Amino acid sequence: MTGNQTAFSQGLLGSIADAMLDVGMCSAAVYVAPSESPVPCRVFITRSAGTLGGGAYYSAARHITDQASVTSGTVTLGLLHEDVAEPVRGAIVQADGDTFRLVACIDADEAVSKWTAEYV
Repeated sequence: MTGNQTAFSQGLLGSIADAMLDVGMCSAAVYVAPSESPVPCRVFITRSAGTLGGGAYYSAARHITDQASVTSGTVTLGLLHEDVAEPVRGAIVQADGDTFRLVACIDADEAVSKWTAEYV
């Protein structure tokens, strides 16, 4: 992509994220790379949910109905390059009262990168 196309894609996704902030489909966050200053950003959070043995309901947000069951789940964060140009593994993202650590980049384009994350 040319520089103009990249800037357009980033700006378009930024506008969409702003609209989604207003309806709770995107979150205001703080990104902190190791040894760097905090950066305000917008993030798309996907939390998995499912059932583990014993019929316990769980989610990555830690809603557990059966304390004896094993819980697990995945969290995926979409970080806008307009806010964080080059996210790095091990960076911390604080959003919605939770703290996450970036584990692995699983997809990226000129406007957004998608990361698996773990709770800290």
